[in-house]
Amino acid sequence: MHAIKRQRNISAKALTALSIILVLAVFRHISRANSFVSTDGEDSSSQEFGGRRSLFFRPSHHIPPVKPCILIVSTLPPTLPTEEGAVGDIKRITADWEHISAYVQSCDFQSKQNISNAMSKTRGIVIPSAGHAMFAHTWVVVTILRETLGCSLPIEIVYNGKEELDVDLAERLKMMSNVTLVDASLITLPSHHRPMNWTQAFGQAKYVHATGYSFKAYVLAFVTKFDEVLVLDSDNLPLQNPEALFQSPQYLKKGSSFWPDWWQRSRTQQIPFFLDVDPFAYNTFGLQAPWEVSDHPMTATESGTMMLDRRRHADVMEFIWLLNSHPEVTFAWMHGDKDTYRLAFHLANKSSDFAQVPTPPGQALDAHPGNMPFYRHTGMVQHDWNGVMAFLHRTSTAKFNPDQQKWRHLDYVTSPLTHRQAEIVVNNGDGWQLGQLNMEFEKYCCGLTDFEAHKLAAVREEFLQSQTGCSIHECNIPQTGDGLPVMAFPPEIAFALTNATEVIHQMDELYAVMQQAKRRR
Repeated sequence: MHAIKRQRNISAKALTALSIILVLAVFRHISRANSFVSTDGEDSSSQEFGGRRSLFFRPSHHIPPVKPCILIVSTLPPTLPTEEGAVGDIKRITADWEHISAYVQSCDFQSKQNISNAMSKTRGIVIPSAGHAMFAHTWVVVTILRETLGCSLPIEIVYNGKEELDVDLAERLKMMSNVTLVDASLITLPSHHRPMNWTQAFGQAKYVHATGYSFKAYVLAFVTKFDEVLVLDSDNLPLQNPEALFQSPQYLKKGSSFWPDWWQRSRTQQIPFFLDVDPFAYNTFGLQAPWEVSDHPMTATESGTMMLDRRRHADVMEFIWLLNSHPEVTFAWMHGDKDTYRLAFHLANKSSDFAQVPTPPGQALDAHPGNMPFYRHTGMVQHDWNGVMAFLHRTSTAKFNPDQQKWRHLDYVTSPLTHRQAEIVVNNGDGWQLGQLNMEFEKYCCGLTDFEAHKLAAVREEFLQSQTGCSIHECNIPQTGDGLPVMAFPPEIAFALTNATEVIHQMDELYAVMQQAKRRR
């Protein structure tokens, strides 16, 4: 009798437990159904079945929100104030800013985006170029992309009028596979924008589409036909096939990839000399500068390499040209175009989509041995998102010029330089000697010896392991043999895990070809 009673109690408990499990399952199912809320705030699960909620409704894909647009009377730029001086300059750029801010919210802009989004995307490389020296660089870059790196992306080479076209090199470039030359001066500026105010900036009585630092921004915003684009300066040599950069998780998530300069800006630290960014660049538009609202310093941008999904960030493109069409204002706040791109993302309320590679650049060095070894700057070495060397940008005085007898070779590559190291190494003029450099280290770094200075390298043993697969001792690298204040390696070690050594050798061979062609003229 007791056994039967116990069995009934167990059956009742089991039935109760089963009921609880079923109730919880149904509740969980309902909760999941209720969680499908559309991005415009309406519950998407009630969009079917006469507005009644269905437990079995599942959206098949994410539907982007339909943003409300505004009707504007005219898309033409506003009439600008004629007031002279800095006050007038500020009034003019803020008037255009208000106009562009309204335009990117307009039905006209949204309609163009809807048409664009219905088409398949295009992807390629664009290289702004001008004059014989820059076209020589371009020919070297394109040749290496095709022959050494096996890059098959279509390439646009953009120049600004016939006077900036090198005819001989242009013919060579046209013979290469999937390479197009584009004259930017023939491109019509959209009616809602105004041309760059060259008169205000440089005192010459003319308006032009774009020139100088603004030309690259103009090419990016209006000239290239690619939706997803890698923009390279003509003197910026890829060290690996750049096609893989379009598949990096960071780019796919943000739709942008930018590369850093050496310099950092914080509340207490300014960027050296004329390279600084004035917080007024942000304050003018009612924004706070990034370093004013964060304890982390802002690393400046080096615009020799940029990747952008132009379709995704069409609104950012509008603000990029806004800033670069007023060089009389913008370039007084910052050095050229390079830091306008981050500001444009802020103006489009997309600051979180500005993605910049965290690894600082290394420095390429041309060595002059002797009793007092002398090193010259050969360029900045930029890295990919994995920290592997990806580009050699011949900045400043390191550019190749076919009219000169010699060019700077790549004898060493340093580890990534910190802001402090760059102040010392890079800012010692065209070249630096060890005695002068050690004095600078005593001034800045508490009298460190060369050996101790090696410990300041941004990435020491870890950098060597990631680039070469071996340690200092395994690679038999003397830490102080060259007296360099940061770790530096010859190309065969620095590029051991890539085919960049072959790239550097071909670069020198192609430079020699350019010089021979120049002498035959």
